Amino acid sequence: MPTADNRPIDHNTDPFDVHLEKMPGIGSVRLEALASVGVLSVGDLLTYIPRKYLDRSEIAPISELCEGEDVTLIADVTSAALVGHGKSQRYQATLKDESGSTLICIWFAGADVMRHIIAKGDVVAVTGPITAFRSKLQMVHPEIEVLSDPEDPDLVHMGRIVPIYPLTAELRDARLNARGLRKTLRDVLDRASPWLIDPLPEPIRILRDLLSWPDAVEKIHFPESMKQALEARKRLVYDEFFEFQLELAKRKKASMEAKAGIAFTEVGPDFERLLKKLPFDLTAGQKRVLTEIREDMRTVVPMNRLLQGDVGSGKTLVAVLAMLIAQANGKQSALMVPTEVLAEQHHTVITGYMDSLGISTALLTGSQNAAARRETLQGIANGFAKIVIGTHALLSQGVEFSKLGLVVIDEQHRFGVIQRHALRRKGQVPDLLVMTATPIPRTLAMTAYGDLDVSILDEKPAGRTLIKTIGLRQKDHEAALKTVREAASRKEQSYIIFPLVEKTEKSDLASAKQGFETLRDGPLKELNVGLLHGRIPPDERDAVMSSFKSGTTDVLVATTVIEVGVDVPTATVMIIENAEKFGLSQLHQLRGRIGRSDRPSFCYLVVDDRSVSPEASQRINAMLETSDGFEIAERDLTIRGPGEMLGTKQAGDGQFRIADLRKDADILTIARQDTLRVVFG
Repeated sequence: MPTADNRPIDHNTDPFDVHLEKMPGIGSVRLEALASVGVLSVGDLLTYIPRKYLDRSEIAPISELCEGEDVTLIADVTSAALVGHGKSQRYQATLKDESGSTLICIWFAGADVMRHIIAKGDVVAVTGPITAFRSKLQMVHPEIEVLSDPEDPDLVHMGRIVPIYPLTAELRDARLNARGLRKTLRDVLDRASPWLIDPLPEPIRILRDLLSWPDAVEKIHFPESMKQALEARKRLVYDEFFEFQLELAKRKKASMEAKAGIAFTEVGPDFERLLKKLPFDLTAGQKRVLTEIREDMRTVVPMNRLLQGDVGSGKTLVAVLAMLIAQANGKQSALMVPTEVLAEQHHTVITGYMDSLGISTALLTGSQNAAARRETLQGIANGFAKIVIGTHALLSQGVEFSKLGLVVIDEQHRFGVIQRHALRRKGQVPDLLVMTATPIPRTLAMTAYGDLDVSILDEKPAGRTLIKTIGLRQKDHEAALKTVREAASRKEQSYIIFPLVEKTEKSDLASAKQGFETLRDGPLKELNVGLLHGRIPPDERDAVMSSFKSGTTDVLVATTVIEVGVDVPTATVMIIENAEKFGLSQLHQLRGRIGRSDRPSFCYLVVDDRSVSPEASQRINAMLETSDGFEIAERDLTIRGPGEMLGTKQAGDGQFRIADLRKDADILTIARQDTLRVVFG
């Protein structure tokens, strides 16, 4: 097939390698408009798929038309002329078909233009709603297509299932509106079809009962039925998933075949010693996940595992036991977390476990003074510190490990891939355990973390109570404060969470500082009220948390600094102010700070009626309806979409133009199975 510059295109050429400038009829203005929506090549254009379809496949006879119907018909133009003057001028055509009946078509806007498009003697196809004026049926501003061969009409815009495409101002300005895009696509498809080849191995295509790629791109744009359009979309979605999963599978295989890691052959006595010291038994989920981790650590292939678990499911204990395996083999472990509050909490908990075993730990954060930092760095470098807990400070220059063997990343969604790799490079191919208390929908896990093995903790330890979640308007706030006072009378603690540290000129949201003062001096003046936020110095922060944990402080007013890692079993009440301003997963994480014992627990979501958007209402309703973190994650995916959840909102779903992770999970699953079979055999 000759191109615009008369050079033939090889029949084996990938259409995604052929720039649109090679296609006749696509000039510089249209090239620029198409580029603005990411369409640069022939392949890009062929996979610029419709957002919906209109069924115009039935051709109606004029004699059977009724007012209110939206129809397509084919007829002769028996008269056509400009009618009226000035503002009342219109172009009017009378149509007559084989039924012998007539229909009037009228165009008010662009009347002068229409006289150059349709004239007496033409055969046309028109589509639009039927209206009545003075007992006569008519169509006002119908879509029209003049037919060159009435006996064999090749309809692009009507008389068929008609595609409707996503449009932008740039496309419309380049005359690539709905009609322009359909016409351009029809032309490019006709020219490109002789050299379109199928990249998918034939056995896989047959196994999965998929259309060929050439058939799929034809039928996604010009289907003869909605069933064909759905089959075409399935094939193109499969291709996107297959290509992406193939890259992940290759990456995973490469990491397995790369430089050998550490074989942790010993479990060591401390593992069993700690289990015996615990006042509870491990859950079945914890035992299953530990088996998976031990199998990973036993081999020289570096572990790359994602551990998902709802709030309170016992991930930290699993990580501690993995660290004991590393310690038994003479290796250090590093646990990196996103905030200093969480690092301090983890350090307190883990040190509690390790002190009884005689194993040294260390804490490294950015706010440590110079002397404490030097001492910590020395303990890390000489190997005295077996377990190191820290924030991003672990990535700093000057942090040198003696024998780093296990890297644990908690709340992984707060870190990027580069940061994970930076910490791993401080050891000789250490194992990696990535943890999250924000469950990730299955489809996102297979895309964002498809190169990791996934373990799931789907049950909570025995003795945890269900949390009753209650929605309140701000005017009903006193009901929640009454529950706070009742909890204090039972020697139980409460959290009151605010979205801001302090008021700003740009926001009228409630703030922790103002809320603390108001509550301390007003409705909660008989209670001991504390304040915690990220701007408080570390020493003062430690004192506030210690007072709250010991029960000296009845109520902790805080920001989201307590979102993760804070474990106070006697905390049974939480009030979240301006709950409509928090994300769904964030609300769920905050709620997870209570209900950590067998005591009845209550979470109040206080909303401002003036600022509740439809999305905020969905988030609040989800919190009221379920406490299951995995269900929350799926709802969050539905509300926000995968792009925003992965931090790629501007790019929609991130990697995908056609596929939708919310509704194409089944296709993703089979594509992943097929790529693993191709790569690993």
